Amino acid sequence: MLTNAYDMVELLRSNIGEVSPANWTKANTLRMLNQAYTELIRRFSMSAGQWLVKSKSITCTDSVITFPDDCMKPVYLEDSDNSPVNWLNSVGQRRISRTFGTGTDINRSREAYVLRNSIEINEDSLNETMTLWYQQKPYELHAGTASASTAGTLTLEDSLAHSVRNDHYNKAELEVIGGSNPGVYDVTDYVGSTRVLTLTPAVDPGSNTYGIVPITPSECNDYIVLRATVLAMSKPGANMDEKVFAMFTSDFKAVRNDLTAWIDTRVIENQGMSIGEPYL
Repeated sequence: MLTNAYDMVELLRSNIGEVSPANWTKANTLRMLNQAYTELIRRFSMSAGQWLVKSKSITCTDSVITFPDDCMKPVYLEDSDNSPVNWLNSVGQRRISRTFGTGTDINRSREAYVLRNSIEINEDSLNETMTLWYQQKPYELHAGTASASTAGTLTLEDSLAHSVRNDHYNKAELEVIGGSNPGVYDVTDYVGSTRVLTLTPAVDPGSNTYGIVPITPSECNDYIVLRATVLAMSKPGANMDEKVFAMFTSDFKAVRNDLTAWIDTRVIENQGMSIGEPYL
């Protein structure tokens, strides 16, 4: 099976002929896998399928909404009356719908514009609960052998790069391979300074091999490995046979073309088209 980052790293190492590290260390192999994964995330982000979209109830305080921690791009916003909030193309348009010299909106529908890590509603002193739909920001992939474990916790392998940001892996799925309690765990908390994941269910996963599950569909995992394989083989000094490199490059291009078409069609036979903005 190819369902988690550990399996993907193992296949990547087999593809490049480095079951034991030579040109690529364990840490850099994982970085290469994450580079390919990030490229795939961008493809999903730009597709019409809304694969990464989720919703959350958020609080607007004094007309400002702070992005959720896992927000990559806002998609759609509704106010407490379930009415849509329209997006302005830039902050430079904020005065178009306001009366001169005041902060009173003159349009019936609400409007908002996006700043660096927040959304501002284009009216003064608004405080209410809204619902935001947004694209989920991916957590990076991680895989290795746990340094330690207890009931409900697992410590990431200390020889590999990891995020130092608290909560970075929150809500990720983690597959533990082997041991007395193998299976899929949900990450509920992460402490960057100690590399400790808090897991549900709260059983001891053991100091076994583990891999984080990508947020992209599992049908894409072979693409991630193929892309990482081509990237690794392109490194100067890599252990590369030209015919093998050509084969992997050809396979990657074929899978990329298929995957692009697969991503863009979320619902089978759905070829409908929306023209213009809704609610106008």
